[in-house]
Amino acid sequence: MGVKKTYKTTRKEFASLTSQFRCPRPLQACTQPRRKRFSALCLSAFFLAGSHDAAALDPSLESKALVEDIPSEPLVQALENFAIQTDLQVVYLSDVVTNQNTQGAPAQLKATDALARLLDGTGLQFEFLNSRIVRVVVTNNPPDDLLVEIIVTAQAVGVPKPPHFAPASATELHAIGTANENLEHRIAHGNVLYTNQRLEQYLQEIAERLLAVDTPDVSAVHVRIMKGTEANAFMLSDGSLYVTTALLVSLYDESELAAILSRELTHYANAHVLRGLRQQKADEIAGKSALILIATALVAVAAKNHLTPTSSPITTSVSPQPAIALWASAPLSHYPRDLESEADYGGIHRVMLAGYNAGGALSAMRNLADRAPLQSERWLPLYASRAKLAERITSYRQLLAAKFGATITSGVDRHAEYQANLGELPLDQVVILLEAGALDRAETLLAAIMRSRDSGRAEFLKGEIARSRIPQTDTTLQSALAAYERAAMFPGAPASAYRQAGLLHRLRGDAAAAALAFQTYLERSPSAVDAPFVRIYLDELRAPTAPSRAAP
Repeated sequence: MGVKKTYKTTRKEFASLTSQFRCPRPLQACTQPRRKRFSALCLSAFFLAGSHDAAALDPSLESKALVEDIPSEPLVQALENFAIQTDLQVVYLSDVVTNQNTQGAPAQLKATDALARLLDGTGLQFEFLNSRIVRVVVTNNPPDDLLVEIIVTAQAVGVPKPPHFAPASATELHAIGTANENLEHRIAHGNVLYTNQRLEQYLQEIAERLLAVDTPDVSAVHVRIMKGTEANAFMLSDGSLYVTTALLVSLYDESELAAILSRELTHYANAHVLRGLRQQKADEIAGKSALILIATALVAVAAKNHLTPTSSPITTSVSPQPAIALWASAPLSHYPRDLESEADYGGIHRVMLAGYNAGGALSAMRNLADRAPLQSERWLPLYASRAKLAERITSYRQLLAAKFGATITSGVDRHAEYQANLGELPLDQVVILLEAGALDRAETLLAAIMRSRDSGRAEFLKGEIARSRIPQTDTTLQSALAAYERAAMFPGAPASAYRQAGLLHRLRGDAAAAALAFQTYLERSPSAVDAPFVRIYLDELRAPTAPSRAAP
């Protein structure tokens, strides 16, 4: 968005200010997030500080070219257009530009050449005051004491726009749309969605807040949560944004989540699926990624239901994944490097404009890297791959140090709100890991949860993990029994804790303890599906001779 600001001063003051003054704070620090209104604290807020030499153009801008033609039009409009396309700030006196016209400049012309073309024939020249500010003045015109207006034209501090690209063709739209529909259908019918309306609404509100900083209509985006043992987030081009339960429990606060969502929203807003397709023959990549998604979803469902699928309707060269790979791979899980960098840069801007602490981007990547599997299989999604996360950490460090400085910590973190909205998800994630056979990871996560708060459900899950160890030993069974009995001491403990304790007492030959546990279970859950079997066990235990039997 182009922004112009007007100030009153004399020509001499203008010359002195623009030649000598350097603002100690970057432009972003003097703006109000989301509203894009410049602060009235000081005129110097429009001038970027930094260690750049006054005459040196930022290398990233030196190679930047116009993405669209600037037509023949009033010079005021042309300079605003130029500022938007180049990210440069243009400063000039209003009376030297008003009523001037320009012949325009063609697309692909470098920034310095384009500005020279715009000023050609106007009697004006330009000079760089620092790496990002350019001053337009009358050639050989000494300053005087007349009161005049200063016009500052700049690109508003907002989400950077992507370079120009051709709209999707009918063939591309059909291919992408078909892939979206296929994936959405398989996800919806694959028993991998995590249902929690309160949490989903919370995520939806964050996504809309982030998208609203540069997009008026946020209704196209819909956030959904998937069960997953691996951290992942991805967005389809139809506006569906998926995050896995593993990712949510890996993050510390709302600013970290906002950073992840911002990256995915930038992929979406900047049409990275389409541009990625064009860059890397991604019809082939998308097909392979879709097969990975479908295959892992089928494996996950089979694992949960204790099935071993002997065949699959999908034939693929992708190596089969282990049963613990309950995760959703993005349709384009490996964007080209330039698009990943673009998502980093746009995501940071979006986070800051929405009022979050931009440092959450770096801490989110670090937290995810700490929890990522040690192995480095190529099929792991970005947020579960240590190698890919290391690249993003390096990218964020460079961005935060070079582009944003001290402004990154000015936003909110909202740790308490985030943890409160997660609710029971951390313990649900333990169940997901347990059902997928990832016992060590389930135990590690549960231990972290129990360090902050213990509960009947937590103790019950601790018992389930111990009971699931293979081979079973007296030690693992004793640990499981102790956990079940501790669970029963908490108000509102799962009724299943009594059933499991009864089965273990029965296995150990303690008929009285088993009968008491089974009786309590039936009192707590008389309509349970397995209640008839528990009653049979109870009758056997109350018989004159009650044999010990192996637990089913």
